[in-house]
Amino acid sequence: MVNPINTIIPPPLPRNCWAALPAPRRVRNGISRASATVDVSLAAGEATADLLVDMKGLAVQASQEGLDQTSHDAINAQFNALRHQISSINDSASFGGGNLIAAATLETHNELLGVQNDTLKAGIGELIDADMAEESATMVSGQIKQSLDVISLNIANAALGRLVAMIGG
Repeated sequence: MVNPINTIIPPPLPRNCWAALPAPRRVRNGISRASATVDVSLAAGEATADLLVDMKGLAVQASQEGLDQTSHDAINAQFNALRHQISSINDSASFGGGNLIAAATLETHNELLGVQNDTLKAGIGELIDADMAEESATMVSGQIKQSLDVISLNIANAALGRLVAMIGG
C-alpha cells in the first residue's frame, strides 16, 4: 500500500535545471566520438606501419646487386601498390568528419621535406669533400712523382760522371 511515508516525491526543479540535464549526455557523446576517431586513426596508423615494413623489405630487395630489370620492375610495381594502399588508408581514416591521419600526414610531410633538404645539403658537402680529397691525393701523387724523377736524374748524372771519370775524360 502506498502511503506518504514510503513515497518520495521529488521537489519541482526550476526550468534551467532541466535544460542542463542533457549537457552531460552531450559531453559523453563527444567523448565517444573523439574516442572512435582516435581508434580509427590508430587502426590506420597500425595498418600503415605494417605496410611501411613491407615497403622497406621491397626497397632492400630492389637495392641488391645483380637484380635484372624484370625483377626490379616487379618490385617497383609492388612498392607502388603498397604506397597506393597507404594513401587509401589515410584518405579513408575519417570518423565523424575528422581525419587525424591527414593532419598528421601534412605535418610529417613538412618534417620529411626538412630532413630531405638537410640530407641533400650534407650529401653535397660530402661530395665536395670527396672531390677535394681526390684532388689533394692527385696533387700529392704528382709531387711524389716529381721528387722521384729528380732523384732518378741525380742518380743518372752521378753514374755518368763516374763513367767519365773512369774513362779518364
